[in-house]
Amino acid sequence: MDVKTFSDQLRSRMNEQIEATRNEETDDLATTAKIIQVIRDSLFELKQFIHLYEFKEQEEEVCFFKEIKPGFQSKYFFHQWVFDKEIETSFLDYEKANKFYEEQLSQIRAFRARNRELYLYFKSGRKHHDHQYFVRRNSQFNLYPDVDCSFSTGYDNKVARIIAYDLLEEFLQKKRNKIPGQSEHENGISKFHWTATKTDLVELIYALHAQ
Repeated sequence: MDVKTFSDQLRSRMNEQIEATRNEETDDLATTAKIIQVIRDSLFELKQFIHLYEFKEQEEEVCFFKEIKPGFQSKYFFHQWVFDKEIETSFLDYEKANKFYEEQLSQIRAFRARNRELYLYFKSGRKHHDHQYFVRRNSQFNLYPDVDCSFSTGYDNKVARIIAYDLLEEFLQKKRNKIPGQSEHENGISKFHWTATKTDLVELIYALHAQ
């Protein structure tokens, strides 16, 4: 089985599990936590497959690290960030939450500024540096001991963050633009809240960060 076929089937199973989780859970934080686990498990399967797989040609490797892997990883980044942001804002009033969203949007803009060259390269659909950015043996990140060079070129991680930040920016903009008393906010307080015990919430947070 080639990598595209495997990843397509894996993505389909992952999306089905995510949809099932959304239909089963009524608590937003619990739903997001379970979705994070589903995506993490899918990434682990993808990693195991790649460790045993030999790319048929360089273009196939480029496709994996430029498109396929970032497609999975960006979902993980996005949902993990959403979970963290909702934890941080769940006890804030609307004014403080709105300030928090503004700070997060500023961080997104700062990330884009730091990675302007790659951001423009990826967003414009350019390909002339693909073999430098998305082929493992050509990656400058081979020098970093904390990077799994068999499953990353370094740039695939940044591309995943670019995609995830686009999604997060849209999420934060919607949160910021909500009017107290409508939709997500009632009387200035976010209605996104944890319905189980505080002990369960703390244990969940520690478990996710441990993972």
